[in-house]
Amino acid sequence: MKFDTPLLNELFPLSQEDINSVESLLSVLPIREKISQMVFPHVTAVFKNKDDEEYKRVIRLEKEKKVGGFAFFKGTVFDYSILSNELQQISEIPLILAADFERGTAMRVEEATSFPYAMALAATQEVSLAKRMGKAIATESKALGIHNNYAPVADINTNSSNPIVNIRAFSDDKETVAKFAIAYMHGLQNEKIIATAKHFPGHGRTDVDSHRELPIINCSKEELYTEELFPFIELITNGIQSIMVGHLAVPAIDTDSIIPATFSKRIVTDILKAELGFNGLIITDALNMFGATNDYSVAEAARLSVQAGVDILLMPPDCDIAIDSLVNAVTDGMISEERINESVRKILFAKKYLGLWNRTEINLSEVRNVIASKKHIELSQQIADASITIAKQNNLELPISIDKTISIITLTDIVETELEATFQNYLKAEREIRVSVFINKEINENKIGRIIDVAKTSDLIIVPLFFRIRAYQGEMNLSLSQFKLIETLNSLNAQKIFISFGDPYIIKQLPAIDNYLSAYGDSKISQYAVVKGLLGKIKFTGKLPIKLE
Repeated sequence: MKFDTPLLNELFPLSQEDINSVESLLSVLPIREKISQMVFPHVTAVFKNKDDEEYKRVIRLEKEKKVGGFAFFKGTVFDYSILSNELQQISEIPLILAADFERGTAMRVEEATSFPYAMALAATQEVSLAKRMGKAIATESKALGIHNNYAPVADINTNSSNPIVNIRAFSDDKETVAKFAIAYMHGLQNEKIIATAKHFPGHGRTDVDSHRELPIINCSKEELYTEELFPFIELITNGIQSIMVGHLAVPAIDTDSIIPATFSKRIVTDILKAELGFNGLIITDALNMFGATNDYSVAEAARLSVQAGVDILLMPPDCDIAIDSLVNAVTDGMISEERINESVRKILFAKKYLGLWNRTEINLSEVRNVIASKKHIELSQQIADASITIAKQNNLELPISIDKTISIITLTDIVETELEATFQNYLKAEREIRVSVFINKEINENKIGRIIDVAKTSDLIIVPLFFRIRAYQGEMNLSLSQFKLIETLNSLNAQKIFISFGDPYIIKQLPAIDNYLSAYGDSKISQYAVVKGLLGKIKFTGKLPIKLE
């Protein structure tokens, strides 16, 4: 029999033989195994003894439950590769292995390549860099055994108080977001790494972290279609293979209830699939996030996601319960087997497209040649160098004169770590620093006085600001004591340079300042790029991809 699936075949091109193979497999799989193909648990890729409970959990989920894939989190280079090989070896149907590598594999993998955040990419104004970065991430992903990158972020950061998107977004302008997201996507998908645009229908307006609670997107239906959906529509037109649905309530669409988009048939089936014509893989955001679990049980979340039209359930808190609930829903007639077949067909198409039945093992000896290669590190530094932006200046003197006395006063929203010391260490290697201190939110008045006594004897005071987005953190705010310190620094005669190594919108909380640089993140390469610019080794050429007024 010849099967014909033209729309799906556009995104995941297969030979007729492979199409027939998918349909034959689908026709004989028991319903429980079909449903298991839709479940992707989490796994950490760090060494575990075979008797370790976490290791046994992962192996059991594959051997007994026969899940369709895994989402990899923190790990090490070789443990990623070894575990990828091991899981593929024990799977009857090969696995799609996924990870969140938005800003490079180092986001999850120790010693891999770290790239700047999406907003830094947009600040370069060079769309080609996004494609090259996507390609580099794809190359490293394949070396680790990963087939699906949960990126790019297609959200438009229209809310400057957004506590979870922020610099993960390319811009607050829909055209800029679309251009860079498409380029990044092509970099991945040209190398046969599935790209996943997120967080549909758009997380940019929220002032709530969906890891903590359900955000409500208060915009009109017209605004949703003309703004939030624009990058997703452009990505669909350009062949994005997967989209992640966010835990976001959109009252303009679901007018009769406050429900996460993940569980909304109006958003997933009626808009994403029917109106926008998306035929690729649809993935939930992590189902262990409070935006999904606060008001729904594991069983309800699994059933509602599938009824909404989702194909892959990402990280249910209990995979056994999720699978059982869907089996029961089919048995009870709440979900048809054809609805399950629709999702599993997509998953099997993607697996065939990726060539997973070839069972090619990762060559561990090749990993060392690919991960954190000189070529990738140089690309990362090129992006960082081109991204640093002079957002505000008033008689800014660059490069820093060699005879200036310098103080560095670093403000953080956490207790300082080695990462926050990177900037001062780079600068100390080039210039004599009179005083270098870290100020967290708990600073006391006596310490402020001592700092000012030293700083007022300096010609230049540099104030690095490490205020960054973190899951579950909430708002990013200066403390009152930090604000008072900045006010006092502003009264001194020395020139001041404030540098954001995180949230660029932090300037809105500062008293009037003269000079402000944005690095859009705290990676070591971005910190080094700022030092290079201060010393005149490069020029600061980045342009703000957001509005700071």
